[in-house]
Amino acid sequence: MKYITIIICGVLFFSCGSRKVEIQKTNTEIKTVSKEMSKTIDTSNIEVKFNYEHNTYTIEAKDNLKPFIYNNKTYLNVILKHLNTKDNTIYKKDIKVVKTNAKDVIINSREIVKTKIVDKKESMFKYFIILIVVFLLYLFLKFRKFFLI
Repeated sequence: MKYITIIICGVLFFSCGSRKVEIQKTNTEIKTVSKEMSKTIDTSNIEVKFNYEHNTYTIEAKDNLKPFIYNNKTYLNVILKHLNTKDNTIYKKDIKVVKTNAKDVIINSREIVKTKIVDKKESMFKYFIILIVVFLLYLFLKFRKFFLI
């Protein structure tokens, strides 16, 4: 009977602590919208130079009373004058081209956070070990005759 009570007391003190686990799962979704503006400016200068030279020359007949032929045409008592003038003109033109690009950037990010909370109650196993040590010490002292042969 004495051994049965010791075994029952040992089983009562020997227990695995109960454990409670709570898992929390949190989903957060973040949507970020931003606008990107890019501006490009292209400039170009156009410069055109015109150089003209005009010469003046005259054509006269040696004898004004007689007709003369010039470029398959017959002329009588005429003085032909050709005027060539010199012309230096510069045309400048500045061209600016501005391009603007607007771009919408959408960033979706998802974050999943898992938290695990463990609530573990105290185990009685350490008290059971102490009880076993005390019990073995008691047995050693009571039956030391058998152990010291």
